[in-house]
Amino acid sequence: MAVFAASRESFGMPLAVYPGLAMRAGGRICVCVVSRSLSMGLSTGASAILLYHSLDPTGGLFSINPDLFRRHVEAIAQSGISVAPLARVRETPGALALTFDDGHRNFLDHALPLLLEFRMPATMFVVSGYCGHKPGALNWSEVQEIAAAGIHIGAHSVTHRDLTTLSAAEAQVEMRGSQAHIEDRLGRSVRAFAYPYGRSNTHVRRLASEIFDLACGVKPAQAGRDSDPFNLPRVFDFYVRNPHRLRRLARSEGRAYLALRRTASALRRGVAAKTAR
Repeated sequence: MAVFAASRESFGMPLAVYPGLAMRAGGRICVCVVSRSLSMGLSTGASAILLYHSLDPTGGLFSINPDLFRRHVEAIAQSGISVAPLARVRETPGALALTFDDGHRNFLDHALPLLLEFRMPATMFVVSGYCGHKPGALNWSEVQEIAAAGIHIGAHSVTHRDLTTLSAAEAQVEMRGSQAHIEDRLGRSVRAFAYPYGRSNTHVRRLASEIFDLACGVKPAQAGRDSDPFNLPRVFDFYVRNPHRLRRLARSEGRAYLALRRTASALRRGVAAKTAR
């Protein structure tokens, strides 16, 4: 059994092992846990960016039940945690930023009213080619309504293709095209981008830096002043389904927990690669 430094008090959880971070590899059980000394020694001068997609009751990996989302928002409000605009979250230690990818129409019914009620800023990344064309996606008048309510609108490409598989010219069309479409519809500049599938490389990030002020990936980590502004880490909502974890996400315990999630993901990829040979 491979064990990484045991603890019984990490991230506010009573067990020595985080649920969901154990896996079988070659007949052995690999268990990821974190030491209390590690979590207590980490810097707390960081923030975190949350990533949501669809708000629906289907139970899909990239969806969150609207009732649970309400509990997330209420937990954040009750905790007194600052919710910062995405553009300022790196300079706001201890804060959270809220982002929503793809432009799902259910944002209008289940997210926007809560964000307005609790006066929380947020950013929605829109796939411009989906607007008014893909079932379940916002149309342009709805995007305009959301923007008018104070939600920042960012670009998420034209067709949601993996930019790392495209030529430089094709990737630029996806980035500049989505930016132009949104700016034409909203009459305001678009300075933020989210990579489709969170995937980028040095080449793609260089292109993004020529077009936008910041760009987001999906690495599960805290954000800080030293974070790459063109590969900002974001935390999927399914990593923090328990609303109480949100209160610790930008603290040292949260940093340790996210490090565990990255380790577990790397182990799973290694097991999968070995199995495929």
